[in-house]
Amino acid sequence: MNKKKIPVVSLIFYILAVITLAYGVWAIVYSAGIVKQAVSLNQLVVAGNEFEVVSFYMSNVAQYVLFALVLFGLGWIVQIITLQQAEDWDDEFEISDLIEDFEEGLEEDLDEDLLDEIDEELSE
Repeated sequence: MNKKKIPVVSLIFYILAVITLAYGVWAIVYSAGIVKQAVSLNQLVVAGNEFEVVSFYMSNVAQYVLFALVLFGLGWIVQIITLQQAEDWDDEFEISDLIEDFEEGLEEDLDEDLLDEIDEELSE
């Protein structure tokens, strides 16, 4: 089973998005209560004042919902980029290739050392 781990940065973005969205929902409920109370006390007549009501909601709620979407999007983008880099790394470098490269380099180093020792002995 090939499980993909979520990067820590993405997880932090996701958590911040959930917290911000929760605050946005709380702001919606609170704003709706204020508008409802103003209407019930006849301090606000919605007909003709739709712009003010929508503006009230937009200034109190929309920014938090937008921030939550942006944070979630950032987390998703970081996760996708990290997973692609990990797949590229796995495809590009396999353990067997790394071991072969190490062995070849070790053989070359040994060959050079032996040649140097032979040259020193011959020159003496």
